[in-house]
Amino acid sequence: VYIVSDLERGKEPILAFTGDTLLVGDAGRPDLFPDQKEELAVKLYASLRRIEEIGDNVEVYPAHGAGSLCGKALSSKLSSTIGTERMHNPALNIHPEEAFVRTFLEGMPEAPDHFSRCSEINRIGAPPVYLLKRPTAYGPREFLDLAQSGHLVVDTRDQLPFAAAHIPGAYGLSLKGNFATFSGWILPPEKPILLVTDSPNEYQAALRGLHSVGLDRVVGYLDGGMDAYEDSGYRTARLECISIVELKERMDAGELLVVDTRLKSEYDKEHIAGTLHAAAPDVRMRYKEWEKDKTLAFICNTGNRSLLAGSLMLNLSCMDTVINVIGGTTAWAKLGYPIVKGD
Repeated sequence: VYIVSDLERGKEPILAFTGDTLLVGDAGRPDLFPDQKEELAVKLYASLRRIEEIGDNVEVYPAHGAGSLCGKALSSKLSSTIGTERMHNPALNIHPEEAFVRTFLEGMPEAPDHFSRCSEINRIGAPPVYLLKRPTAYGPREFLDLAQSGHLVVDTRDQLPFAAAHIPGAYGLSLKGNFATFSGWILPPEKPILLVTDSPNEYQAALRGLHSVGLDRVVGYLDGGMDAYEDSGYRTARLECISIVELKERMDAGELLVVDTRLKSEYDKEHIAGTLHAAAPDVRMRYKEWEKDKTLAFICNTGNRSLLAGSLMLNLSCMDTVINVIGGTTAWAKLGYPIVKGD
């Protein structure tokens, strides 16, 4: 935690950069090293007590916000004040220490695979990006040869272009879908990576995202994108997509097995009746449960996480048809369809 004062106006603190310790509406996660979680929770409690000692008017700027998996219930606000957090942040209002440790460790969201790995990278120091080898532009034939030899293909395009045609075995990791987090979560760090993007800007964004989660083995990208690949006549794969209206019709007819790929906390808050739950990365471990007679459909809040789940299922299972639901639970709610509410 860094405390900032404006010495031209006085020595009193005015800003606090609280990193992973105090977040808006929450506090950081002490559970990312399971064998140390109680010890780290005790240290977190002590750190929060020290932060509380600074004045109520001090502005708080944390390192994470809404959508991050670095807390349980992060606010959508980017900043706050000590006074506001003292009044409304549960993490500052659980006492004594024993109660904090017990309560705060309950109900933590899923921990992405790369969290502990990145902590170790941060400890020893990441290599400077300018020292990394510049990725190569590969034509379709070279690109396909590398993909078939074991390189990972990461396709960053949107849901519908990926669904219509993608390189067999590609991971559907849209740049619109928390790209860095899910890349770090599901991509094996020891394997070389090939990128498929729609533009140079998207390529650069993907590269930055991968570097930010310690995935530095990006060896190349598809020169000319999928247009060049398709023009070369090589085999493509597809992922079926359906609308919310069609989803409801087919669920009512009993035709689909639907898996909700959001986080468990999101699913518990509200979900569509009759759906199962598995966070998108968990498809890697659970795909055999769903290789049944019914057609399998994945859904999330908008379609990006279910895109990832669908691509994983196509790659891992023997199923010919896997469905991604476009619009997700957000569109379901807009249409006024029934939803199961949690406590």
